[in-house]
Amino acid sequence: MKKSTDILIIDDEQVIIDSVIKAARFDNLAVDSAMNAAEGIKLFKNNEYKLILCDVMMPDKSGFEVLDEIHKLDINTPFVITTGYSTIENAVKALQNGSMEFLPKPFTFDELSSCFHRAFRYGEILKKMSLSVERSYNSSIDFIPCPANYYRLGLYSWINLESEGTVAAGITDLYFRVTNPVREITFLNPDDSITQGSVFLTIITDDELTHNLLAPVSGKIISVNPKLNESVSLIEKDPYFEGWIYKVIPAELNYELNNLSQCSSDRI
Repeated sequence: MKKSTDILIIDDEQVIIDSVIKAARFDNLAVDSAMNAAEGIKLFKNNEYKLILCDVMMPDKSGFEVLDEIHKLDINTPFVITTGYSTIENAVKALQNGSMEFLPKPFTFDELSSCFHRAFRYGEILKKMSLSVERSYNSSIDFIPCPANYYRLGLYSWINLESEGTVAAGITDLYFRVTNPVREITFLNPDDSITQGSVFLTIITDDELTHNLLAPVSGKIISVNPKLNESVSLIEKDPYFEGWIYKVIPAELNYELNNLSQCSSDRI
């Protein structure tokens, strides 16, 4: 029988492993650790986890290769890539290849706690969807996929191409299913530039956790949704239409669409 543990951290730096263990203990979570990819792969083959955190750069395999192994084994566990070599390219590649999130080092205690929270809730959704398929019944919908003509970066941010050459950008309904209700949002400003894979929005939820959202596209912000200043809850009630966040003039749309997933593939 497989042992069940909350978190597996795969990293060749003991100081990183120790920081994850410390943050996990604060939330009464158990942690297994591995200092190389081979040991980590052996652990998740023989045990069950609610979250796998994996460094990008390790002596034997990269974090992307470990993620490939997860896919080959059809393991349905939330996977987060971490790295001290934090680049926009790595962030986009991680999300494009199926990492739930990308967590740059050095991460803070708060960043780890909010990551744990999102991952565990996402894992519950995945498990429920898997059971629904296995038992051939339709469970209640846990989240609403983004409209078929939209594109998304990873799990949480989306764009919709508009006729006048701009794009609307926002957050998926899934994001709101893996966090608590929104208390406060920190927006960027009109005329600010954003880069695909960089932070373009910060949200504080009712449990005091801070969540950074990554931009799905590069470009110049031309407007921020004024309705969100009147009612922040609109972003949760109608995230794909009235709850859009920014209108953006994209800088490299044709190239960056290759890094996004078409939401038409999300139908469930």
